[in-house]
Formats: sequence, structure tokens, C-alpha cells
Amino acid sequence: MTKHKAIQILLRLTTLFAQWILAAVFLFSGFVKALDPLGMEHKFEAYCAEAGLNVMAGSLYLDVAVIALTLVEFTLGVYLLLGMRRRIATYGAFVFMLFMTIVTIYIYIFNPVPDCGCFGAAITLTNGETLAKNIVLLALTIFLLTQSRRSLRIISQRNQWLLSAYSLVYLLGITLYSLHYLPLIDFTGYALGTDIPKAMSGEYAMTFTYEKNGKRQVFTETNLPDSTWKYVDATTTVVTAPSIADFSLLDRQGEDISDSILADTGFVFIATIPHLPTADPGCSDALNDVFDHAIDKNHRFYCATTGSEQDISQWKDRTGAAYPFIWGSAEMLKAMVRSNPGLLLLKNGRIIAKWSRNNMPDDGELSSLSDAVEHVQRASRNRSFGILFLWFIVPFLLLLSIDRIWIGSRYYKIYHHYKSLKNVPQ
Repeated sequence: MTKHKAIQILLRLTTLFAQWILAAVFLFSGFVKALDPLGMEHKFEAYCAEAGLNVMAGSLYLDVAVIALTLVEFTLGVYLLLGMRRRIATYGAFVFMLFMTIVTIYIYIFNPVPDCGCFGAAITLTNGETLAKNIVLLALTIFLLTQSRRSLRIISQRNQWLLSAYSLVYLLGITLYSLHYLPLIDFTGYALGTDIPKAMSGEYAMTFTYEKNGKRQVFTETNLPDSTWKYVDATTTVVTAPSIADFSLLDRQGEDISDSILADTGFVFIATIPHLPTADPGCSDALNDVFDHAIDKNHRFYCATTGSEQDISQWKDRTGAAYPFIWGSAEMLKAMVRSNPGLLLLKNGRIIAKWSRNNMPDDGELSSLSDAVEHVQRASRNRSFGILFLWFIVPFLLLLSIDRIWIGSRYYKIYHHYKSLKNVPQ
């Protein structure tokens, strides 16, 4: 093998590496944002506040911004994965990464937010880690620009519009569904089934080092040695880091009632309204019905908000709310339920069920409340995600297979044609 040929092979392999690494990052980033668009809107809200703009999550402007961002990222990922529309894909990826790198340089220097949210709540990176990531990805896009002719196309130009259109429709459907209801996958610390006290404390394991006859050995808490061994040291390791940094709810007198809520063995309903002035009053009747049900069944019901007394008074005037209000931090309430308002159901400090403003529980669901509610919701959510994944991957692979078969049949016809010409007597 000549040196020139070896260089050509190396360039081709490096190009494929850059192409598919960028594709994976764009696909993953766009997908997790589509699964939790309101979480991304909270990040945008923080950026707007830093810039002096009063734009709240849930507004039409941020809805459009998040939808556009998810579609751009996911579409670029599909283009890079399949090697289609190379000029658009490579220049689009370069412009996108150049802009994001400039933004993260600003964030790294001035630190307006602790986490830029590039992967939503799925993966949290520090501003320094985000900047390093973006610099590497920008370098890959620059390399891909210079070597785009070497990238691999795995779909024909004639049929590429089918997969492109399908990917757009698919991701738009996920984003709109997640905006209207709740995320199909909850990346926050308040997912269904979470035991909040355990999530706050995390899980740790202790190991003990003992010595005997000059030999040291490590033991766990369940198999400690006898008295002939001499204790040397103990080590604590983190098995599971705390996924909830703080759970703090105060009544209107400023008394912390978090422990009593988490220790309650009955049902505790918590309506979450992170921002009262922009909360959707359309579900107020449903919330009032849930409150009436809680009173009838001797369940506790609170509305947790960050609002002032004036905001609470205005909300009561608009909705006829009679439930008690308590206070919590904006970050906590935004994470508890991705909806404004939202509804959370606790029992023994465990999250049993969650509802968005668009699917509040009706009388039938409230009447059948039990420990099984969480399992029913979890199964329904898992089925929805499984079906949603299949709705993407199965048609995607089917369309790709049909395209490959079509290309193969064309090559076969051409081959058969030339072979027949070759066998024609001269």
C-alpha cells in the first residue's frame, strides 16, 4: 500500500468518524429537548432574565424557539447520519456549532447560568465542560467541511426527502405532545415512583479495612470479621448521588412543613404553580374539583407557588380557589411537574402520580385512587415511549431498506443490460 493511498484511507475513516459523532450528538441533543421542551424553556427564561427580558416559559415565543431548536438539531443529525444534503448538513452544522461555541464562551466567562442546558435535564454539564465539548464539535465540523466529499451517503438522492420529512413530522409530534402533556421520559429528580427522602439523601456504602498477621482485608457492613482482626480504616463510597438537592415547602407563616408532608401516610396533593401571573386558569375548575375530593376523603391538598400575596389574591379572584397556599423555590416547582399549573400526588414521601394542566384527573380517576395509580401511570408512560420509539425506528429502517432495494434493483438492471450487450454476437 502506497503512502498516498494510506493517507486517503485515513482521511476517509476520520471523515466517517466526524460525520457520525456529530450525527449522534445532534440527534441526541434534539431528541432530549423534544422530550422535555418546557425544561428547555426554563433555561431560555433564565437567559432572557439575564438579558433583562421578561419572557416566561410557556409563552408562544419560547414555544416556537424550542420547537425550532429541536427540529434544527434533529434534522442536522439525520442529514449527517445518512450523508444526505451534504452542503446543507456540513455548513448548517458548522454555523450552528460556531454560534453555540460563541454563546458558551460568554457563559463560561460571565457565568449567567450554572448549566447551559445543551442536553436538557438528561445530562448536566458544567459551563467549562460544555465549552470544551463545543470546541471539539466545532473542530469536527471544520474538518468535515474540508472533507465533505469523503462523507458516506447511505440513501439515494431521489428518496432522501421521505426520511427527511418523516423525521420532521416525528420530532414535531413528540415536542407538541410533551408541551401539551408531560415529558415521556422524566429526567428530573421528581420522576414517578421517586422516594423523595431517599432521593435527597442518596445511597452510600461503607467498607472497613482490618488487619491480621500483617495481612489487610476489606470487609463490608454485613461480613465484619471476628475480634482477632484489628480495625485499620473505614471508607464511605457514593452508590447513588442525591438526585434532589432540596425539598423545602413553607406555609404562609414561614414554617417548614416539608417533613410532615413527606411523613404523611395518606395521599397528599400538591398543585404546583411556579409563576401565578402566567399560569393557565383553564384547569382551575379541575383543580377545585380535586381539592373538593381531597376534603371529602380527608386528604391533604396544597398549592405550592412562588407568588406574592397579591398574586395569590388575584389567582383566587380569577379561579375561585379555596385551597391553602404554600411556598417553594421556583427551581423546585418547575422540576416537580413540567406544567404551570401541574399536580403531584404523594404518599409516604413517594411520588404516586403526576398530571399536567391539560390532563387533570377526573372524578372516575380520583375515585379509584390507590397505590396502583403510580404503576398504571408508569406502565402507560412506558408503553407510550416504546410505541413512540417503534413509530420512528421501524418506518425509518423500512424506508431505508426500500431505498437500498431500489438502488440494488437499478444496479442489477444496468448490470444485466451490459451483460446482455456483451453476449450479443458481433
